[in-house]
Amino acid sequence: MKRKILFSALLGLLFPLGLFANGDPVIAFSAFVRSSNPVPLKIKEVEVVSEDLVVVPEFPYTSVAVKYVLRNTSGKDFPSIDYGFPIDYCGRIGPSYFSGDDFSESMYECGGAGNYLKDIHFLLGGKELEWTAADEVVEAASKEYDEEMGEWIHNPQSSRLWTYTRISIPAGATVTLEVKYKVMVPSTSPLYHLAGSYLSRYYPSGGDLFYDFAPAKHWGGGKCGTLSVTVDCTKLDPIFKFKGDMESPMVSGLDFKRNGDVYSCREENFDFEDAEPLKVFMWYDYDKVQTEPVWGDPFGRCQVAKDAYSLKVSGSQSSYPAGNLSDGDLSTAWVAPGDGVGSIIDIDFSSPTPVSDLILYNGYQKSSSLFTANSMISQMRLEVLRADGTWDGSVEIDAISPFSQGAALFPYSESPFCGQMLVIPLVSIYRMTFGRNKGFDDDGSVILEKVDPKDDYVKHVRITVLESRKGSKYTDLCVSEIKVMNAFQ
Repeated sequence: MKRKILFSALLGLLFPLGLFANGDPVIAFSAFVRSSNPVPLKIKEVEVVSEDLVVVPEFPYTSVAVKYVLRNTSGKDFPSIDYGFPIDYCGRIGPSYFSGDDFSESMYECGGAGNYLKDIHFLLGGKELEWTAADEVVEAASKEYDEEMGEWIHNPQSSRLWTYTRISIPAGATVTLEVKYKVMVPSTSPLYHLAGSYLSRYYPSGGDLFYDFAPAKHWGGGKCGTLSVTVDCTKLDPIFKFKGDMESPMVSGLDFKRNGDVYSCREENFDFEDAEPLKVFMWYDYDKVQTEPVWGDPFGRCQVAKDAYSLKVSGSQSSYPAGNLSDGDLSTAWVAPGDGVGSIIDIDFSSPTPVSDLILYNGYQKSSSLFTANSMISQMRLEVLRADGTWDGSVEIDAISPFSQGAALFPYSESPFCGQMLVIPLVSIYRMTFGRNKGFDDDGSVILEKVDPKDDYVKHVRITVLESRKGSKYTDLCVSEIKVMNAFQ
């Protein structure tokens, strides 16, 4: 008997949206080929008895769980069905930065989609299934509603990772297929774009989630016996819950009933063909003062273990050693000899380590008076040695400007206010999207190189002080703390 091949498909909405797939049979490629963009196939013999979707919005990861009850209404077995499920996520900056041959898959867009996706599970009848990811991430077929045109338009900005498993449905049998995963919630924060770092991972200002039902029209007669949808916002931080001229969260697309922070909908004989996508919009309440992330300490959560590296300096004043840079205490500081110009801070890793950012707490942040009185770094040079021996070298950073070479300056709030923290990306969004810059070809075009994730791990970082900004009372150059971050975990 000819074996049928099933996949799921998604028509999603676009950046800055988190996009989720809905089950759909297609035929063209098998899971062994591990390819993408398959051609839909109508499977009339297998109908969707019910679909139960649960979305739990949360930063930085939103949980998605969908349960299908599938019934084989025919008298023939489907003993070995290759089933593919596309998971879409916001992995690019936007169409103006992404076109044609300019794209080079980055270290975090390959294979398992890096930090964008995690905890992927397939279950059939409650039994965990083995699954595999596609060898490459492809552009998702996305759509966006144009208010002026009054229609849905194609707008490709999302990355798609195909995931594969295998199921069987005996003749006349009813089976339950579950798909679960977590996807990083993209942020609408302008810092996310300008700084080129995962600042939205630390300080998200909002996110949008969409789930498209229409692709499931290829099952059975294109309808679902019972559709049940729950959007559980109880875990969503209070900073994203408010009413007024705007409301957050906003849940739409179906006729939802609200019970506190839980939105639910149940429909019989649901038609996938003309279904409007589920939409969940969330915004940060800008009327509330945010001094620290109220959803926990993201910097502590993403920090690289201190035993993974050693930190050395070219010199220091006796009472203010290099150890103060990594003691987790902002009331202590490393103080350089003299005005500190020419001083070097070396971070050496015992083995190549994935590092997303350095966070530098510039100046002496024990108190606001000491922060003002002492000198701090104003200009610095950053050099990074990668695992494959490549140096990312001589990037000069203005340490007291809001943005410089992708670095972003944040006020650091305690009581009292006493300083700033400089977030320095070691792998920018541009680099992650387009690949490593290897120079220029004959016509002046940038040569971009796709690298293996482990080749881009960090072996050594060197910071050289080029200039200092003198304090109101002292010329001593101080740095209170340096944190090594891995926001890709």
